[in-house]
Amino acid sequence: MTHGSEIGFVASALVLAAFGMKDMVNLRIVAICSNVAFIAYALVLNLPPVLMLHVILLPLNGWRLAQAFQERHRAHDLASAVGKL
Repeated sequence: MTHGSEIGFVASALVLAAFGMKDMVNLRIVAICSNVAFIAYALVLNLPPVLMLHVILLPLNGWRLAQAFQERHRAHDLASAVGKL
C-alpha cells in the first residue's frame, strides 16, 4: 500500500466518522480533519478535482464550526440566565 492510499483511507474513514456524529461541533472538527487529509491525498496523487473540492469545503467547514460554537455559547448563556430566575 502506498502512502497516497493510506492517506486516502484515513480521509475516507474520517468522512465515515463524520456521518455518524450527532454533535455539530464534533462533526465539523472531524470534517475539517477529513478536508486536510483529502487535500494531502489529492496533492500526493495529483487529483485536481478532489483538491478543489476540499480546498473549498475547508473554509466552509471552519465557518460552520464557528457558527456552531456561537450557537453553543448562546444556548449556554440562555440556560444560565434561566437558571438565575
